[in-house]
Amino acid sequence: MRRFIRKIGLEYIPALFALRRADNIGSGARSPRMHALEALWQRVEKEIAAANAFSLRDLKIDGNDIMRELGIPPGPEVGRILSDLFERVLDEPSLNTREKLIELAKTMRP
Repeated sequence: MRRFIRKIGLEYIPALFALRRADNIGSGARSPRMHALEALWQRVEKEIAAANAFSLRDLKIDGNDIMRELGIPPGPEVGRILSDLFERVLDEPSLNTREKLIELAKTMRP
């Protein structure tokens, strides 16, 4: 669910569901289809409320932290580490703390 939200973009989720509802209504969708859409919307809302990272900006550390803690210069390696950390946080939101992310980042350095 978090990957779906990330792919669509948090800011576009409500519009996507509004469009889907309108499309269902316009095409004469029956109740079961509308109930399924509403059930999905409830799952998305729950995930949005519970999760704390839907983009790199939501991580509790940034590139400056990576460079400082790992002693590496600016460059693609910093971005790769941040992207890897973000993927881990998507799978396990509880990792999104400064301490845990720095610890993980140290294990990602070649």
